Formats: sequence, C-alpha cells, structure tokens
Amino acid sequence: MAQSRTLSQYLAFLLYDFLLLLAYIPVTIKWGLWRQFYLSNKRYQRRGQRYGDIAEDLVAADDWFHCVSVGEVVAASCVIKALLQAHPERAITITTTTPTGAGRVRDIFGDRVQHHYLPWDLPWLMNAFIKALQPKRVFITEVELWPNMILKLAKYQVPVMLINARMTERSAQKYAQFSLLSEPVFANLQHVCAQGQRDYDAYQQLGFDAERLTLTHNIKFDQVSDIAVSDEVAQVGESLSQRFVIVAGSTHPGEEEHWLDVLEQCNIDDALLVLVPRHPERFDKVLSLLREREVSVQCWSDFSSLNDATQVLLVDAMGVLSPLYHCADVAFVGGSIADRGGHNALEPAFFAVPIIMGEHRYNNPVICTTLEQAGALYLTASVEQSVERICQWYDEPAVRVAAGQSGEKILHANRGALTKTLEVMQRLA
Repeated sequence: MAQSRTLSQYLAFLLYDFLLLLAYIPVTIKWGLWRQFYLSNKRYQRRGQRYGDIAEDLVAADDWFHCVSVGEVVAASCVIKALLQAHPERAITITTTTPTGAGRVRDIFGDRVQHHYLPWDLPWLMNAFIKALQPKRVFITEVELWPNMILKLAKYQVPVMLINARMTERSAQKYAQFSLLSEPVFANLQHVCAQGQRDYDAYQQLGFDAERLTLTHNIKFDQVSDIAVSDEVAQVGESLSQRFVIVAGSTHPGEEEHWLDVLEQCNIDDALLVLVPRHPERFDKVLSLLREREVSVQCWSDFSSLNDATQVLLVDAMGVLSPLYHCADVAFVGGSIADRGGHNALEPAFFAVPIIMGEHRYNNPVICTTLEQAGALYLTASVEQSVERICQWYDEPAVRVAAGQSGEKILHANRGALTKTLEVMQRLA
C-alpha cells in the first residue's frame, strides 16, 4: 500500500520533477537530432526507450530487476540464475541505463530474460513503463533509488526490495539532508538486503528496523563462482604463459598512464601489461596513448599469438576481463587510483591472483578490507609503491603465490549471501 505524502513532500517532488525535466528536454532534443546516427549504431539501438519509447513486444514480468550497468548486472546474475533454475517458467525483465549493461545482459542470459532500458525518472514516463511491464515484484541492485519509480510501483502495490544494497555514510547523510524526497521512497521499500555492516548501519540510521533490513553480506562472494574460462581465453592464456603478466582491469583515465610508468620503471624483460579499459568508448583513446608512449602493443580484436616484443596487450572487447584474470600473475583492479570507488576485487581473488588497488575503494569497503587484512590485497598510492610491490612479487614468487592463495581462501570462507538473499526474496509478496 502506497504511503501518503505530506504537502511539503509533495512540493519537493514537484521541484524534483521540474529540475529533472529541465535536464530531460535538451537531452531529448539532442536524441531527436542524432536519432538516425544512433539507430545506425548497434550500441545505441533501442536507446529511445530511455526517452519514453516502449518496446512493442514487451512481455509482462513476474520479476523485474533493475541494474544500472555492468557491475550491477554481474552482481544480480547469480540471483537471477538461481531463480531461473528453480522456476524456469518465470518471466524476468532486466533494466539498465547503459548500452554496456545491456550488452552484459545479452552475454550472460541471451534470450532467457527480457531487457529494456529504464526510462528517465519522470512520473509520466515511469508510469507508462510500469503499466506496460506489469511487474509482480521488483528488485533493485545495490544503490539506484529513483523517487518516481518507487512511488509509481507503490501506487500499483508492487513490492520493491533492494538486494546487495550499498549505502556509504556520505550517501546516508545526503539522503537525510533531502528527507522530503527520501522518506517517501524509503517508506515504500519492503526490504533491504545489505551487503556489509557499514551498509546495514547506514540504513538503520535512515530509519529501517530489523523487520525491513537484513545483513546478507555481499552477493559478489557467490557470484564469482560462475566465472567460466572460455576456450578463446584459455588459448590466450597459453600464449601468455611464458610472460610475467600484470592485468590492469576496468581502468579509467590516469590509470593506464600509471601502469605504463610502472612497466617502464620495473624494467622486467618478460613483463606483459594487459590493459582492460572499463568503457569501450575509450578503447581508441587508450590505443592512441600507447602509440604516443611508443610501446609495442597488440589488440585483443586481432590477436592470434603473442609477439616476443609485445609489451602491452590492449583488450578492446567486453565480457573478457573476469576469465582473463586466470592468466595473471598480478592484478590491478581499476577505478581505485581514479576516484571511482574501485571495482570488483573478488574476480582476481577467485583465480588466486594477488591484487593491487589505489586508495579509492569505497564501493566495496568490506571486501577490500577483508582481502587486505588477509594479505591478498595491497594499497598503492604512487607509481613508486606499485613498482616496489611488482618487483618484490617478481623476485619472490612464493610470496606472490601465497598472497593470491590467501585471497582465494577468504572468498570461499565468505560465501552464503546468495542463499540468504533468496530466503528473503521468498517472503516478498
């Protein structure tokens, strides 16, 4: 049952809608002007769904999972797979806001689930989408809470649950500052499954009691058990087996430069840097950077075998990083030197690979702290520190192997979030 709003809350939502509309109008005009370009580019097909177009073949959903982009899709994937295994007949829809997220849905599930882009959070767009989709239950992955989306679902008495929920102290303070918007949203969430004690405590401070809040821990501890090494990646691994391989995964601007400096200063003859930029639109920029730095580079897209002189393998493809960690001697997890909060450190841990990250690790603090305390993850704040760590691990392989194995042990010891999450989901009417 939807919770009623006070006059002040109603006015706050009007202001929110007005400000969002001011941003929506120019973006929509730009979409119209460039529509033909977007429609001719496969990455942007169906992007009109973000602006109100609803797929003509949209099928009603038993369960609707909203995942912002790649990371959230991957986190939710093990939950969705478990649901499909137990109930193959369930109609599941996944929404994302990015083409890369949509591509990950396709890569993981093919045609087993329905994908649709999430419309802008304007009341009439969200209302039209929800009426067309007719979901019975909604699961939001990790963090993205859109006010109109939540309230429109409440209007139609559709239960909403947050899974693998994140909430930093800073975010909790912002929600508290904008309580006229956040309180109606929180009041209409049936349950929150928190991924760590920090997140659990933050939701408690925001008014969630024990009946609506469960500490499940992080689904990603279970999710990585699904990583499969394809024949293609296995063949690449064989080609790289004679080199000291540093995989720098999910990199952002500034991080490629960091590791090129490390590669140069380490002066390890058989070192190979495998660069995997986070966003595909940066592939060409990173390739230009490598050519400017005059390093010998091969690209994944035309890779057949590794040349002896190659210093950098640029992975210009999506969906390759997770299994590629099995080729690594050392892994860097990106978004951590660049201030993006750090990406998933459990993927290299799954393959018993020691990990280096920068100081920005607030997206997954529990995971990173746990791995760091076990000696599987090391902090770098400079090129010099990275060089020191890489050279130590190169000179002392037994130390490197032990660090990787400690991460693998931590991963196995912390599994169980999937089972807890599924148990809570069963109670959602």
